[in-house]
Amino acid sequence: MSYFVGDGLSCVDIYWTAIMNMILPLPAAQCPIRESSRPAFTATDLQIVAALDPLLVEHRDRIFKAHFRDPMEF
Repeated sequence: MSYFVGDGLSCVDIYWTAIMNMILPLPAAQCPIRESSRPAFTATDLQIVAALDPLLVEHRDRIFKAHFRDPMEF
């Protein structure tokens, strides 16, 4: 598994995973919210959307799966 800094989980990975959900929320299966509300949690600024490399989304998903608990479990 790759991390942003070094060979292990760091605050950068945790912060990115959390902040990423304000740019592109987790899929509905992991974080069900009203579809009418989802756009409020999805970035629409063209510069942000253009900068959102699929590798960054994959990193968020991988870190979430390995180190976070699904919020719907609570």
